[in-house]
Amino acid sequence: MSDKKSEKAKKSKKPFIIIGVVVFTTLVLGLVATKVIIDGLKQGEDFVGKVAIEAEYKNTDGAMIEVEKESDDPVKYTEDLIKSNKEFVMLISTPACSEETARFRDFVKKYQKDHKISFYYLTSDYAQESSINDTIKYFPTVAIFKDGKIVKFLRFDSDDDMKYYKSYDGFAKWFEKYVEL
Repeated sequence: MSDKKSEKAKKSKKPFIIIGVVVFTTLVLGLVATKVIIDGLKQGEDFVGKVAIEAEYKNTDGAMIEVEKESDDPVKYTEDLIKSNKEFVMLISTPACSEETARFRDFVKKYQKDHKISFYYLTSDYAQESSINDTIKYFPTVAIFKDGKIVKFLRFDSDDDMKYYKSYDGFAKWFEKYVEL
């Protein structure tokens, strides 16, 4: 008789075990999905609207503000700039660059001159030592900062963004989508 009871008890536990496995799997998948969403938000994928860069960067001679020339400690300078919660733009590029990267940098510089706005310039070496590296892994890029965060950046590792790297007009189209002039 006790064998029948234990057999019946085992059978009655099976649905609970199956339900437990389903619930556990659902929770794990939910956590993974949440992490993917949060990572996407960190990369500025949720940004809608335009950034109104600070007045101090407008109506300028369009010169690049080179972080390395502004401070003996470019990483600290960059971190302080980000923490200032200013709205600004930064070109980040490799020091020794390919022809393609040099051409993109020329498009950005020309755009600055034509629109009389200033961007910060930081080499990727220093960017990789700063909190920028938490979000951006590939260079060159242009990053738009607001409230101490990168809200949008050109993704050098994205086929969708490649068109913005290839011409002055391409860059202008991307930039004007996210920044008020």
